[in-house]
This record gives sequence, structure tokens and C-alpha cells, in this order.
Amino acid sequence: MATLIQTLPRRTLLNTAAIFGGEAVSRLATALMALLVARRFGAEALGQYGYALSLASVLVVVPDLGLHLLTTRSLAAEPGLLARTFWNLHWLKFPLVSLVVLFTVALGEWTIRDDGRRLLLYVLVARAMLQTFSLAYMAIFKAFEQMHYIALAQFANASLVIACAGAAAGFELGAPLVVASFLVGQAAETWLSWHILRRQFSPGGYTGLERRFLWSMMVAAAPIGLTAVLQALNLRLDVLILGIFTPNEGLGHFQAAAWFVIGTFLGVRSPGTGQRCREPMGTSAR
Repeated sequence: MATLIQTLPRRTLLNTAAIFGGEAVSRLATALMALLVARRFGAEALGQYGYALSLASVLVVVPDLGLHLLTTRSLAAEPGLLARTFWNLHWLKFPLVSLVVLFTVALGEWTIRDDGRRLLLYVLVARAMLQTFSLAYMAIFKAFEQMHYIALAQFANASLVIACAGAAAGFELGAPLVVASFLVGQAAETWLSWHILRRQFSPGGYTGLERRFLWSMMVAAAPIGLTAVLQALNLRLDVLILGIFTPNEGLGHFQAAAWFVIGTFLGVRSPGTGQRCREPMGTSAR
């Protein structure tokens, strides 16, 4: 292993560390928010938060629609397409974001009777719509192998979320205002990513809408995007279905138990577990 690490380029090691470090910090902030909501507001608020988070995590994939992967792949192959890709990516995202916002408002006003779920859903979808632009900028960072910018933006996001959530809980504000800390952190991440991209990568001035280029991007990205939406929906289907028939407190207990089981599995699973599972039948009993 040491020999392998020594043979890897320094840039590859830094990029790998930046990606995993940024993701770890981001997920830590999300986990701490769930713990804070559960500890401070109880199982009912946790059920409201978990339901809204599950729905928002599906909706955030819609404005992506495979465009981020396509952006990374195309710019890695042809860096000269940066300006065209950058501006046309926004032209594609704006109507998709608008569609998600309209769907969320309609869903919240017409089908969600619980005020807590509805308000938290609005907060988390607003965060998700900021996040989709941030993820688009990060796709460009990945294409140019500048992952340290991703780690910087995610660290700024997580730091602000933790600080604002702690302050809101300290002032005994309600759950929606505590969860709204996500908006503060995500706004900072999106702005910082935009600023870095404009300053360090120079995508140039506005190039205008190119219909053929937009169509080619959509045709290439849509199959991947639809698959990602279905996968995200499948992962959250249990919470979304259970949330229709179960009160918030019961849904909160369910999610707390599920998260505990997942955390326990990750904590006790050793690197050798997978190897033992691959042994011939009968040898594992030794």
C-alpha cells in the first residue's frame, strides 16, 4: 500500500483527499443537524424533518438531470468548451429549477396538511435549488482536476451550518429556523463556488442561448438524469410512503432506528468482512 501511494501523482492524492474530506465534512453537518433536531425538538420534529429531507433529496436531482456528469466528461475531453457549457448549463437549469419550485409549492399547499412538514419542505427545497448550481460549478472543478476548491466550498458551508444551527438552538428558536441554517451555509457555498469559477477559470462573458448546443446537452444527459431520479426516489420511498400513513412521532422513531442501524453497520463492519463473505461455503464456520 505504501508503495502504491508513493507511485501515485501528488495531484491525484490531493484531489482524492479533497473530495473525501469535503464530502465527510458536508455529511457530518447533515448528521449533526438531524441529531440537533431530535435532541432539541423530539421525535415529532424529527419525523417532520426527515420527511421533508427525503422529499427534497429527490427533488434536488431533477435540475441535475445528468448535466453535471455530462459537464465533467465533456470539459475533461475538450476544455475549450468551458464558456459555451457554462452559460448554456444555466439556461437548462433555470427552467428545471422553476419547475421544481412550482411543483413544491403546489405539493405543499394542496397535499401536505402538516404545517411543520410544509415549512421544512420549503426551507430544504430552497437549499436544494441553491445546491444544484453549486454542484454544477463543482462539476467544472472536477473536469479540470481542481478538487481543492470543492473541499474549500464545502468546508465553508458546513462551518456556517454548524455555527448558525448552534446559535439558533441556543436562542431557543423553532425547528424551521434551526434547519434554515442550511440556507445560510448553502448560499455561502454557491457564492464562493461562483466566485472561484469566475475568477480562476475565466468562463468569459455571457454567450447567449444556443439552441442546438442545448438540445445536444439535454439529449445526452436526460437518460442518465432520469435514472438518477428513479434511484433517488427508490432510496427514499420507504419514508415517503410511511409518511402518508404514519404520524410525525412514529415516523421520527422509524428514522431514528434506521439511522442507528446504518451507523452501527458502518461502525462494526471491518475491512475483512467482505473477504470472509467471499470464502467458499463452509469455511467461514472455522
